[in-house]
Amino acid sequence: MFRKERCRSGFQPMADSPSAKTGKHNYIMSYFVYVLWSQRLRKRYVGYTDNIGKRIKEHNSGHNKFTKGGIPWELIHYEEFDTKIDAIKKEKFLKTGVGRKYLDQLLPNFRKGAGVV
Repeated sequence: MFRKERCRSGFQPMADSPSAKTGKHNYIMSYFVYVLWSQRLRKRYVGYTDNIGKRIKEHNSGHNKFTKGGIPWELIHYEEFDTKIDAIKKEKFLKTGVGRKYLDQLLPNFRKGAGVV
């Protein structure tokens, strides 16, 4: 149970790239801002990455000091961006007071201290 803004594969070949003639591939990399939920802590975690599957596995295997105590983490929302800068801007916004209120409205069952259905 999660909410997504846009969904596509992490890499997309550029058909009109100059290297398409040589057989080499250029790829457009996607960056993701994601929101995880820990039922144990009843808290959200916001982050960004270029490989969302790998990053969630790292959170759930205890590789991140901050999220170690909330295992298991569940992906509840993500947004995809074409540039790292845009993803970082959105992540920083979601970590502000206004951004947290935005997430409260977007994901009402996943608020700090909330019990999930």
